[in-house]
Amino acid sequence: MASGGAAGARPGPPGLPPAGTVPERPVPTSGLDAFFSAVEGPTTPMLVTAVAVLDPPPGGSVAAASVQRELGERAGRLPALARRLSGGPLGLEAPHWRPVDQLDLAYHLRRAALPSPGGLPEIADLAGELLSHPLDLSQPPWRLWVVEGLAGGGLVLVAQAHHALVDGAAGLGIFAQLLLPGPAPSRQARRDPRRAAPASGPPAPRSSASGAGPGEGRQAPSALAALEALPWFLGWPGSTEVAGRRSGPFRCPRAPWNGTVSARRVVAFAHLPLAAFQAARATGATVNDVLLTTVGLALRRWLPPEATGPGSRSLSALVPVSLRPSPPAGGPLDDEPLTGNAVGCAFVPLGTDQPDPARALAAVQAATSAAVPEARALGSAFEALAALARPVLTRPLVGVAAALRLFDRLPPLANLVVSFLSLPVEGLPVLGGRLRALYPLGPVPEGLGLNVTALRTQTGLFLGISGCAERAPWVRSLADALPEALDELSRALRGW
Repeated sequence: MASGGAAGARPGPPGLPPAGTVPERPVPTSGLDAFFSAVEGPTTPMLVTAVAVLDPPPGGSVAAASVQRELGERAGRLPALARRLSGGPLGLEAPHWRPVDQLDLAYHLRRAALPSPGGLPEIADLAGELLSHPLDLSQPPWRLWVVEGLAGGGLVLVAQAHHALVDGAAGLGIFAQLLLPGPAPSRQARRDPRRAAPASGPPAPRSSASGAGPGEGRQAPSALAALEALPWFLGWPGSTEVAGRRSGPFRCPRAPWNGTVSARRVVAFAHLPLAAFQAARATGATVNDVLLTTVGLALRRWLPPEATGPGSRSLSALVPVSLRPSPPAGGPLDDEPLTGNAVGCAFVPLGTDQPDPARALAAVQAATSAAVPEARALGSAFEALAALARPVLTRPLVGVAAALRLFDRLPPLANLVVSFLSLPVEGLPVLGGRLRALYPLGPVPEGLGLNVTALRTQTGLFLGISGCAERAPWVRSLADALPEALDELSRALRGW
């Protein structure tokens, strides 16, 4: 097990290379970057995490020390990893990103070891512990663990970054630059936006939605945009209708895992092969539609019977929708465009009020077809709302609300977060090994208690499930229930 100061953790060796020269001009945060900085509290670490499982080459091994040194060399050449958050006077202004003179790679690159037998449950235990502790924001907000003790040899890499620095797509992009084959990232090349794109490089991360990204034609959010979004966000009459039911925030029932969260996190992993999605895809549903329905079917096991019968209200998922343009396949992963946050929010009913799985999928399809375009259209307004948060005001308010356990009484924003990412990485050579699996993990927001994040690859979906240990201690049972729920949906569709 490992965490900051936990048993089994070993700091990185001294003498790793410094960051090198970085731009001197501070970079302002976007409204969403500032929001994720402001809402973090002791019980709600805003961490974007990826867990990579590396197999050794046939007949060989992967040396942790050499992997750590290579990661240090690559990290030192990425400008985005050499910036820290710096608040404005009295905390009333949005923070800026300020460069550091030198990265403390002994802090950022850590070593740990899995207990025997070194399987997926032990990896999940380690990830849960690491997700339970916020990063030190006096440093550039990222950390990477090189973990030994994997059964059969190989290594586990656990990368963490603050949500203010990256959203899911950006975090995967930077992680891929550190891990995947291709020339080591060059700082000077990345500072010249006019350079021609190289013909090769690691595959670029994709997300389930596209649109304009930061610096790509998006206008700065305004106070007027925030006011225009308020009716939708507060659920005023007529703001949104989806499939005959109101869709949006604060329009779902309270689930048993919703409420005030503790700091301790539990984690589980699952894998769903794409072949298992064939029956549902034949209906015209997307993989995302199928996964949302599958999550809803699996979660019914933790709902009382009256919460799924006639007249009940469906559970609702907060689904981040990327507003970044999809990069060309095989294009470069520039760390400068792929930083910060460029997301909107869709609120999608999961069809848990439907009498059978086939009807649940139809309800989810109808919901996503309306909610996702709406999230793209409201993207700038959502950022404008987020930009109103200031750490000096927001952090105490969130802390007081948590201390008074107001989230046990307030209507939930949604019942859980479900995120989607895409990166074709299976089997690629990585730092002397070969990538077996890459599990994404997202933060657990106050009041929700549960996060399911999916990474689509060539052959299937790698799922990372994180939950509040007090609210959702059963996340591993949920991971086991997902393949069963997908099979239930497939059988229902074949007989529909």
